[in-house]
Amino acid sequence: TPLPAATPTTAVTAAGAGAAPTILDGYWAEAQSAFKAGRWQEALTSLKLVQQSDPAYRAVELKKQLFTVYINLAGEKDNADNLEEALRYYDEALKLDPTAPGIDQERELIANYLDVLTYFDVDWEQSIALLETIYAVEPLYRDVEERLLEAYTRYAGQLSNDEQWCDASEQYNAALSVAADVELQQRQVAAQSQCTKFGNVALTGTPGARTPLT
Repeated sequence: TPLPAATPTTAVTAAGAGAAPTILDGYWAEAQSAFKAGRWQEALTSLKLVQQSDPAYRAVELKKQLFTVYINLAGEKDNADNLEEALRYYDEALKLDPTAPGIDQERELIANYLDVLTYFDVDWEQSIALLETIYAVEPLYRDVEERLLEAYTRYAGQLSNDEQWCDASEQYNAALSVAADVELQQRQVAAQSQCTKFGNVALTGTPGARTPLT
């Protein structure tokens, strides 16, 4: 819905002492009320009305408040598992302050996690690479630890099924670095034994076409 345009007025900056409030002043007052109450979406709507009506109006204050609003909206969307929207708001915040501490890291965590959701169960190597990147920065981020363990284990099973014993052993070892497990340990020992005897057997057919070992 198009935002309402401000009625033309001779005052394009904050009203001076004794001056009648302008429509811009009204938009600004609404923005301040919402901002102080933590009503971030409402604050954003009013701040954008001010900016679109006159970009020079309280420009420094407006930029700072927009940044704060975007960060808080990103946090709300992140907490609600609406990661695409959270990413969008972080991007808007970074446009206003590209060097803001910690924001770029939060943005990258979300972006990488969204990529994990795309590749998981489709491309184990890519999934593992993304999960390792997140895990190195924030091991407790969402379900990254659980997904990383699953990715290592299932990729190892696929490699074992394809008789890529040495590679499978490495993946089982990686899984064990995330969580100690007797069954995983047994699988790793078995894969390493086959690796010692045969190395990685040449693949025949399509990799991963058979059911991974359980």
